[in-house]
Formats: sequence, C-alpha cells, structure tokens
Amino acid sequence: MALVISERLEKRIQAVVDAGVFSTPELALEAAVELVEAAAENDFEGSHEELGALLKQGFDSKLMSEEEFWKAADAEIEEMFAVRAADRKA
Repeated sequence: MALVISERLEKRIQAVVDAGVFSTPELALEAAVELVEAAAENDFEGSHEELGALLKQGFDSKLMSEEEFWKAADAEIEEMFAVRAADRKA
C-alpha cells in the first residue's frame, strides 16, 4: 500500500528522525500507529487534542540506548525489592 502524506507531515516525521528519536521514517510512523491503536483498544476517552499531545510526547521523547534501558530496569527492580523488604518488616 502506498500512502501520500502532506509536506507538513513529512517534515514533522523527518524532524523526529533527524533528532535521533527513530532511525527511519517507517519506525516513527509505526510508533504513531501503535499509540493510536492502543488508544482505540483501551477505549481512549480523551479528546483528539489529548491524543495529539500524547503522540507529540512520544515523538519528543528520546529512545534509550540499550545500556540506559538496562540501568533503568535494574533501578526499578532494586526499588521493587526494597519496597517488598520494607513491607515484610512492617
């Protein structure tokens, strides 16, 4: 399937790619479609503006490197263990 997009949308997608958020325009579009699908599946009750804001927030966020991901995951796991340990003592 071929899609025709406006020049404005093409520039926005390319800006996200140029910023390093996604490596290709296809990945950027795939992420946007996934967010819209998730909103539809979860009966998103917000406005189009709220959905747009969520899309922008996702596009504006920077993808983590693998190292950053594992550091963040380790920190979350350590926090969960600390909470459980505190709950057992209480």
